[in-house]
Amino acid sequence: MINHIMLVILQTEDRSIHMAN
Repeated sequence: MINHIMLVILQTEDRSIHMAN
């Protein structure tokens, strides 16, 4: 479960970065 949560967080951050750019 922990790995899945980590991946979700990373994906969310990645999307936020693209949105900001």
